[in-house]
Order: sequence, then C-alpha cells, then structure tokens
Amino acid sequence: MKKIIENFLDKQTFIEIQNILKSDEFPYYLQKGVAFNKPDSQRGMLLTHAIIRDRMVMASEKTCELIFDPIIKKLKEIEPTFKEVVRAKVNFYPLQFKKLKSDYHIDYINKHKVLILAINTCNGSTEFEDGTIFDAIENNAVIFDGHTKHRSVNQTDELVKLNVNINYECNN
Repeated sequence: MKKIIENFLDKQTFIEIQNILKSDEFPYYLQKGVAFNKPDSQRGMLLTHAIIRDRMVMASEKTCELIFDPIIKKLKEIEPTFKEVVRAKVNFYPLQFKKLKSDYHIDYINKHKVLILAINTCNGSTEFEDGTIFDAIENNAVIFDGHTKHRSVNQTDELVKLNVNINYECNN
C-alpha cells in the first residue's frame, strides 16, 4: 500500500530545504548507475548526497540540521512506530533529454519502509511494478513498503529532478 502526502512539509521549511538542495554550493557525487550501482547507458546517470548509509551518519551536522531533521520530525508525526533510519540520501537526476527508466528494485533487503519526497516539480516520476506512478511534484511525498519494487523515471522538461529518499524501520 502506498500513501501519498501532499504538502508534506510546511511551506517555509520546504522552501528552505529546496533552496539548499538546488544551490550551486550543495555537493552531489556521481553514482555508477541509477539502480544496483552498476553503469548502464540505457538507464541514465545519478548524482547523490548520502546523509545516512548503513545506519551511519555520512552528512555534515549542518546538512542534518537543515535538511534531514525537519523531514524526520514530520515523518515521526505520520509514522508513530518509526524506529530508525537505515539509509537517507538526496537524489539528483540531471537532464538526459529522453525518458530513461531504472530497473525495478528494492532499496534495502530487510523489512523497512520508504519515504520519497519530491523537491521539485518536473515530468519525472517513480513507477511501481503494479503500474502506480508517483509524479515528481514539489513537496509531495510517497510512503510505501520497502519490498515494493519501484524504479526511477527521469525528467525531460527540467535541468534536474531532485528527491530525498529515506529507508527506515518501524517497531511493528
């Protein structure tokens, strides 16, 4: 089951996060592939900024405070059984000029949930194996079971598609 939340963050907090992530001072790092971290010229490219990897904080204290903490605070309001973040990252999909779709995948093998928060509006999306589509509309989020296969679809109308992807565990 997928839950879409419009206007996930209050407008002021969202704009502050959006401005940071869209600035030319926020660093992103090249990934070898969009899914499974292997190169595939038919699937496009991806830049990311790791916040948490394998339960370890990778980002600066400032990044956590300004970007990660407000999102987690809101997530905890929605998800009362929230336990722990396994992985959190910002995804930066550069313009590819044609629609490219990653392979269907799951992010993490153990039982978990996924939050994807769209940072900007574009014609990119996240597709689910059942045919459901989560369009990239700024400040909209989708929460779903982590074993739901999904894939990224890049944009062709904007220079970048940005989203925050958080994999987390619950107490149930």
